[in-house]
Amino acid sequence: MIVIILIPLNFFSFVKMLKLIRDVLYLIFKELQDDKKTLHSCLLVNKTWCEIIVPILWKNSWIYSRGKEKLLLSVIIQHLSNEFKNYIMSRGINILKNYYKKPLFDYINFCKYLNIYEIEGMINTVINEKSDVSIIQNVINLFYQRE
Repeated sequence: MIVIILIPLNFFSFVKMLKLIRDVLYLIFKELQDDKKTLHSCLLVNKTWCEIIVPILWKNSWIYSRGKEKLLLSVIIQHLSNEFKNYIMSRGINILKNYYKKPLFDYINFCKYLNIYEIEGMINTVINEKSDVSIIQNVINLFYQRE
């Protein structure tokens, strides 16, 4: 015979338990930070896992950008002002799929490493012209102006 005893948890205990679970998941995912494929799979499990993994992936997003420069630059440009996005569009540079759509996360804030050479190379590759100083400056300023 199996007896199940239910112990009521008050709200604060429940909240502490959730925080503990998030902390443990973070430690596990941090160990997987070099395994991009596994982390991308884990992103799809649920909202909590996604919220934990996205900052890990964006900590040094440049290491994951090979072959995905256009996507990465598009996400970064979505954080720029609407005025500057209009300027980019007026120059015939159309890399923004959802122009007015706000990004789900503040990806720029998650970046802990800034690689100016990667940014310049990514802009040159995606835009197919010699570096536009104003685009490079605005993108770099995003990283310096974060809170």
